[in-house]
Amino acid sequence: MALQVSSVGMDKEWVFLDRRSDEYIAGLRAFINKSLLVSSFEGKIKCLCIECYNCGWRTLKEVEDHLKVDGMWPDYVHSRWKWHGEPWPMPNMGEPPLGVANTTAMLHDAFGMHGPHNNDDNVEDQDVPPPNLTPAAENFYRLIKEGQKELYPGCGRSKLDFILELYQLKAKNSWSNVSFTCLLDMLKNWFSESNLPANFYQSKKLVTALALPCEKIDVCPNDCMLFWKLDKNLRNYKHCGASRYRSKIVSGRRIRVVHKVLHYFPIGPRLQRLYMSRHTAESMVWHSEERNKYEVLRHPVDSPAWKHLDNMYPSFAFEHEMFVLA
Repeated sequence: MALQVSSVGMDKEWVFLDRRSDEYIAGLRAFINKSLLVSSFEGKIKCLCIECYNCGWRTLKEVEDHLKVDGMWPDYVHSRWKWHGEPWPMPNMGEPPLGVANTTAMLHDAFGMHGPHNNDDNVEDQDVPPPNLTPAAENFYRLIKEGQKELYPGCGRSKLDFILELYQLKAKNSWSNVSFTCLLDMLKNWFSESNLPANFYQSKKLVTALALPCEKIDVCPNDCMLFWKLDKNLRNYKHCGASRYRSKIVSGRRIRVVHKVLHYFPIGPRLQRLYMSRHTAESMVWHSEERNKYEVLRHPVDSPAWKHLDNMYPSFAFEHEMFVLA
């Protein structure tokens, strides 16, 4: 996928100029003023000089003086200036973010469907559904089938790729479900041969199997309790006694809605997804297989705290797939 780094409001050319020049000073001050607007804390910003390494908040005058005298930390010069408001690189929308082969490989990773000979080049050749499928396997083969359907005859692009890209745009631009359906209606009117879903609901059904679980838990508006586990069927809050619901008029009808909802993202399925993907599983065991042998602290696994945990729980440390959450 081609990437284009957004350069809006993030001029970096001044960094490579002579620090004594007027152009360097002008670029430095413009950068500091920009950082003050987007990434400051109590009127201070992270100092990115060689001595500070973005480790402390400094006044604008201190940052300017440090960069004039010491210059910028070299590793930070050529990376994303995340502590100073530079956005993540955005995909070039002139090219599709996912090709057919890449989408198929992504589905194999998402569902953990890796045969003994699967690789990124020939995964679609082995997607023949076996008998007695589990629900997860049924979703996998359904998505594989959709990924092999063309958006319209002869285009060479899949329907699933197109819907996934639309979902990215919907999330990035905060489209409503109604606006998403209106866009689909317009596209079908203009491109009658297209193989598009009828509305947002059908699009959601198509890709919902890729989503990781999210639990919605009702919450007291005063944040004193969760309606969860043994308390999930209560009608009133145990601590303040207030009602769980409030009334709301919708289309002339009075309905009950909860005061506040907590969205809980279980960590277990997300960790499983990291191990299921061939592209991230190797990184998940790096701390065990690539541990430093020279007593140099380059990763938390080299720290005394991690080694202390290994000594306390040797059976846990022996398993390469185990890792520590801090």
